[in-house]
Amino acid sequence: MKYWLVVSTPENFRITRDTLNFKLLGLSNRYREKVYRMNIGDKIIFYISKIKKFGAIACVNGTSYRDKNEIWLAEKEKFPLRIPVENELLLTDAELELLESPFESLEFIKHKDSLKNYFRVSVREIGEKDFNILRQALLKVKNRSDTQ
Repeated sequence: MKYWLVVSTPENFRITRDTLNFKLLGLSNRYREKVYRMNIGDKIIFYISKIKKFGAIACVNGTSYRDKNEIWLAEKEKFPLRIPVENELLLTDAELELLESPFESLEFIKHKDSLKNYFRVSVREIGEKDFNILRQALLKVKNRSDTQ
């Protein structure tokens, strides 16, 4: 199993969450090699640019394919690489406000003073340890809001 970090704009995150109910992910052609390395059972954690928060975890549950139908907002591309996914953990907008991102604990971020550089690439493989740190941060917020 592999662990992936996918960066999304707030607008496209909302489309994936609210319109598609986290059943489908669309990515740019430039990430085709990474998309083709994704397998059923791989985990994906979503980072939302601009608000700088991690917002969801999904599991790949199908084989990637190409589709030219426009779903997400983009100036140059329609995100034709599609990956069927299943939502495993999804934060609401209110829960996103409560989330404290554990950037300092993440191993893939080597230079903590230049965080933005690590989120310019929309798709990257991360280690299991980093995935579990992020998963625990999301679960902490989710569990706190469920008890209120």
